[in-house]
Amino acid sequence: MRWAGVYFDGETARPHNVEVEIGTGALGIFGRSGLIAHWGYDTLRRVPGTGREAGMIEVTPSFQSDERLQLEQSGAVKALRSAHPKVDKRPPANKSAIARALGWTGAAIGAMAFIVFVAIPALAPQIAAIIPQEREIELGEKVEELIARVGLISDVCTDAEGRAALDTMTAKLTDGLDLRIPIKVDVVKAPLINAIALPGGRVFIFAPLLKQADSADEVAGILGHEIGHVHISHPVAGMVRSSASAGVIGLFFGDFMGAGVMAGFAEQFMNASHTREAEREADAFAVERMAAANAATKGMADFFGRMREKHGEGGLFGGYMASHPSFSEREAMLIAASIGDEAEPILTDTEWKALRNICDSSESLKDGGETED
Repeated sequence: MRWAGVYFDGETARPHNVEVEIGTGALGIFGRSGLIAHWGYDTLRRVPGTGREAGMIEVTPSFQSDERLQLEQSGAVKALRSAHPKVDKRPPANKSAIARALGWTGAAIGAMAFIVFVAIPALAPQIAAIIPQEREIELGEKVEELIARVGLISDVCTDAEGRAALDTMTAKLTDGLDLRIPIKVDVVKAPLINAIALPGGRVFIFAPLLKQADSADEVAGILGHEIGHVHISHPVAGMVRSSASAGVIGLFFGDFMGAGVMAGFAEQFMNASHTREAEREADAFAVERMAAANAATKGMADFFGRMREKHGEGGLFGGYMASHPSFSEREAMLIAASIGDEAEPILTDTEWKALRNICDSSESLKDGGETED
């Protein structure tokens, strides 16, 4: 008995209406001109996902073939299963193929790890160094817009006397320094005790930090640290690392794996030690600039000591995930680098008072908040 079927030759997408003979040891496929194909049952199998119940079934002469045959009559499906009970059975796993697949997968993961953990961190500073200044400034403006949009910073504090004191401090810390990019420093209203440096020479001191500081020298040390980040190109190098890592991980895993989230986690792990090294470089730069300004580093050491007592060694994060050296390490380095008794306050008492109160008109300014630096 012959049954109606639809045959695909594996070379084109065109379906061919055929008649099928289901014999005891093989299946014959006939077209208008006669026999088209003769499939033995030793390798003939159901295509996964079809024909689990009575109804349409799709079979292939082997899983290495692109040929397909569809049978839609329930009688034909039953006849095929009766003649070939193993039609629904999957072939035994090809161990060599699995081994090859695992080998290629391991090689791909190894290549991705090398790119993300070795190549990108090594190349990021060199790439950052050749980015045109105007492009870096544009990048910094976009980052500033983003952090303002998420509420990390809001208004810039513009009290005239406080602004003048901040300019005086900045000028002393950058005096004689061959800046690779112009520095622009502002005090901004924010919910954190922190200071940050962005690409393009932008430095923000968060207003609550001024209220936590006991002296202008403490603030100067932190400002010198952030200027160091800018001068050494840490912010733009970090952006290069993050964007390149996200791109590579996205290529390997696709958006369905949450590439952005994975990249963020990889970035945190990958750059933990690198960022701590950048923080050490920025601390050393701050010490140099404080020395050049004949200001004392003890104030900055005192600030980290108080932060350690209040927030613990790692600030908001601890252990390996901490992006900065411990407060104790930074405090000890600054004490060891103390300039001595001949150092002078970087601002007068009047200037320090004006800077500390630069945002006093803000209702959002509080002594609380968290520290992230």
